[in-house]
Amino acid sequence: MRILVADQNAMLLAAIASTFGRHCVIVTATRRDLCLQHLAQDRFDVVIACEKLRDCSGLELLSEIQTLSPHTLQIFSAPAARLAQLQSRLDDLPLLGTLFYPIDPRKLVVALK
Repeated sequence: MRILVADQNAMLLAAIASTFGRHCVIVTATRRDLCLQHLAQDRFDVVIACEKLRDCSGLELLSEIQTLSPHTLQIFSAPAARLAQLQSRLDDLPLLGTLFYPIDPRKLVVALK
């Protein structure tokens, strides 16, 4: 399984990559342009976009990915209060699911299964 994880927090991305790197291919990015570059070069099974990247929002990124790579499953991650605020907007996206931020590795495993 190939997973692209996008977030502004490089330390969180490194932790996710080291935790799951033995079990699947994890590619990480902190910016929109890098995410789109990875998607242009390789096919991903899942994209996990956190609420904020360094140069755009995770929702903006997921909207673009839906257009460019509609076969890719999408997961959005944000703090619980923010997920509640965004619920009506999230209902319009073809999300596999949502995760509370910061991402809990056990919850990520459940979401990917």
